[in-house]
Amino acid sequence: MTDELRYRIGLAGPSRVGKSSLVVSLLRDSREQLGGLPLQLTAADLATERRVAKTTTELDNSLLRGEFNSDALAGNVEAFTFQLRLAAKRSSTGVRIELMDYPGKWFNPRTRPDDSVADWAACKDFIADASVLLVPVEAIGLMENNNAWQRAASKQLLAIEEVEKTAEWWATARGSYHDEPALLLLCPVKCESYLADNLNTTDRATELHDAVRAMYAGVVKTVRANAPHAEIAYCAVDTIGCVNLVRAEWTEVGGQPHISAKYRIIGPGKSMSYKGIDDLLTLLLRHLVDAQHRALEIIANQRERAANDAKSLAIRNEGLIGNFLLSISGRRRKRVYRSGVQREEADRTHQQVDELNQVIKELAERPLSTKRVNTW
Repeated sequence: MTDELRYRIGLAGPSRVGKSSLVVSLLRDSREQLGGLPLQLTAADLATERRVAKTTTELDNSLLRGEFNSDALAGNVEAFTFQLRLAAKRSSTGVRIELMDYPGKWFNPRTRPDDSVADWAACKDFIADASVLLVPVEAIGLMENNNAWQRAASKQLLAIEEVEKTAEWWATARGSYHDEPALLLLCPVKCESYLADNLNTTDRATELHDAVRAMYAGVVKTVRANAPHAEIAYCAVDTIGCVNLVRAEWTEVGGQPHISAKYRIIGPGKSMSYKGIDDLLTLLLRHLVDAQHRALEIIANQRERAANDAKSLAIRNEGLIGNFLLSISGRRRKRVYRSGVQREEADRTHQQVDELNQVIKELAERPLSTKRVNTW
């Protein structure tokens, strides 16, 4: 029997919002950000390793040119499920994390191709089954809208209506499982030009937070209504870090609003300088480790009862004849052996619970940025 549990993280966001870059940033930077914690987050299969390497190469190449253009990154043409594994360093068991990325055009019915209806239905099923709903928010779409048309276009660009619908059926599904943790995570990405704690000096952190809270108020409301036990958090992330916005241009492409952003490279060298990924990782880990802890406590209690029952059976007095028959048939020896095995399983699971208790304590004590993180 394996104690490796599976959890799903659902993504809700349109094309070019930065879904893939955010996932890759999480995995790429996790080794450094988990420093000091007895945890490891790794790719669980070769396909995930290859996808991370591909996206990382695209990002690195764009930086080497001295100017970063967000439109230069290739978009998804099919769904892909990242397979990640989170485990305590001393444990052979852990949590399998599945995170499905998909072409953003599937998310919006205005851009969804006719031949992708079944594919999008599969994505919806995946999201409904997820314990975390992660909503990437393209920061420039919120912060670079300076007239009435751009403000209206921003709402359409971010597909707010579709995000609200997604949040509603995700929260409805989560509301059926009151004893299981649920987390809605609103995550502005490409925030480099709006926070002053990385390589930039402009501080518009409060403005960004307030803009997200206002734009996604309906999302928060519907989650509160359908899954009152769900946690709701905000976390702003620099997915590139070493860039600063030069200009943002609003246009229409195929009748849909589009914003193109060009960035200049800043800071020493041409390497990424993530910020906020540590906070995002901490929020996700608190949720997932807590979920695993709850599940293991149930398993530990079940195994403790099974071990006690097996011990009682192994030493039970069956009377003179019964004890003799148990002995010569070898059944008594088998009972004792089975009792020992079940006791080892119970003790091992109790140890895993104790290890997770320590991890939860360390995660709870880990400081979060007051500029980048808020809970609502």
